[in-house]
Amino acid sequence: MTDPMLERHRCEVRMLIAANRDRARGREWVQNYLDAPAVNGRREQLRQDLNDQITKGNRGGEGEWL
Repeated sequence: MTDPMLERHRCEVRMLIAANRDRARGREWVQNYLDAPAVNGRREQLRQDLNDQITKGNRGGEGEWL
């Protein structure tokens, strides 16, 4: 990934982490987002990084990447 693409990916992962923690959206919303056709080609990397960052303690804060 080029730098702008990497930053976009990380931002998207942080957004998913924050959504997962949000009572209004939650895990079901994240699952629906990841299942959407617009995420084709990025889905597996998003899932992998989402799980990795949550395991490391990332809470989805701006600029946070562990």
